[in-house]
Amino acid sequence: MSAGALTLAGCPLPRQAHGQRGAGRVTATEDSAVSEHEAAKGTAGRTARGAAAARSAEKSGKAEQGEKEKTGKAEGTAKVPAEKSAKAPAEDTATAPAKKTAAKKASPKKASPGKSAAKRAATRTSPAKSSATKKAAAAKKTAAEKAAAKKAADRKKGAAAKQATAAKQASGTRPESRESKAERAARINDALARVYYYAHPELDFENPFELLVATVLSAQTTDLRVNQTTPALFAAYPTPEDMAAADPERLEELIRPTGFFRSKAKSLLGLSAALRDDFGGKVPDTVEDLVKLPGVGRKTAFVVLGNAFGFAT
Repeated sequence: MSAGALTLAGCPLPRQAHGQRGAGRVTATEDSAVSEHEAAKGTAGRTARGAAAARSAEKSGKAEQGEKEKTGKAEGTAKVPAEKSAKAPAEDTATAPAKKTAAKKASPKKASPGKSAAKRAATRTSPAKSSATKKAAAAKKTAAEKAAAKKAADRKKGAAAKQATAAKQASGTRPESRESKAERAARINDALARVYYYAHPELDFENPFELLVATVLSAQTTDLRVNQTTPALFAAYPTPEDMAAADPERLEELIRPTGFFRSKAKSLLGLSAALRDDFGGKVPDTVEDLVKLPGVGRKTAFVVLGNAFGFAT
């Protein structure tokens, strides 16, 4: 093409035109280089845009997947209560009899320790209960025995009262005289003498005065101790007159073994003086006169009258 152009003009082209053509070739090459560069840039841009789009698509896919997972979880959590609520009545209705039977089976096991503790407490308290019941039974028995004894005594009293009333009716309504009492006492005394024929006082004496003194000394001591003391006493003071004139200190020393010797010495000195002054040195034979003597009571008077004088008292 360049040769035809040159021949077409008939002369060689000028340098400017040649230069322009060279420049045109340079520009054409440059344009191709630029186009290639731009094409490379375009491909690079397209690849970058494709990578960016791929990344954005990947991100959006991941986001969508995350949202789906979240929604799936929410739906699962929403489904679980519903499923549980749906299953709960059925399970409750199905497991209720089984639970009741299990509770029945378990309740005796749980109650067994309490029952065993109650049994142990009962066994522990049983001795106390048995002792209490025994005491109550014994008290009831004694009360019944007392009531029976009281009834028997009342019956005896009633029988004795009936007998007394019958005797009064038989003998009349008049009271018993002194003579009849003495006769009855003599009969009783004779009956006792036949049964207890060896009945006699343990005190040693030879006359009523010695028995009176020995009976006064026998208070708060034994008859044996009195019998050991009276021989020396009666040897020193054989009569009421001798004892009334005795030295108190010497008399106390003689009767010291019998105990309470000071009060007993005072009584002996007083009764000896009363016998000397009021009864002529003789022991009276009545209860009324004997109890007037110092240190002599009714018991001592009955002992003297029954053993020294032989009177039934």
